[in-house]
Amino acid sequence: GHNPTPPVPGARTVFERTAIRWWIVLLVGVGLATTGALGLGSATNEEEITLGDANGWYWNRLAVEALRAGDIERALEVLPEVIADPNSRQYGYYNLSCAHAISGELHLAIDAFEACLAHGYRDAEHIADDEDLDSLREHERFRLAMERYGLMIDENLLSDPV
Repeated sequence: GHNPTPPVPGARTVFERTAIRWWIVLLVGVGLATTGALGLGSATNEEEITLGDANGWYWNRLAVEALRAGDIERALEVLPEVIADPNSRQYGYYNLSCAHAISGELHLAIDAFEACLAHGYRDAEHIADDEDLDSLREHERFRLAMERYGLMIDENLLSDPV
């Protein structure tokens, strides 16, 4: 079949992802992941780590924490896991867009931004407030993507208060 996205360097194999997911299920079962005892962070919301999903929400939380800490490399390492889960895919692409925008890789950032919208991301207010995307706002493809999906950003939200 046609693979529309190139392989991601450092992406895990299906076997590795499955093994990691089972370890997380085990950790959740004994409560270690929620206590942070293994350095995995602490769960603050039951939706973040559940047995029913493919752990995309867990990986997304790790990616967001890495972005907030300025660890773009770590975020890029875990984002393929977020994107692999259809329940969190739109957020994975959104955060991938942020990571590439922060790194100055504008073309990759716009590609990921368009993918997040294609997969259902529609939080225009968050897009307007997210400083990680500042470098993309004047890009024609950014504006066209927003228009294509019917998202409008109040220009007053994007300007600094006087």
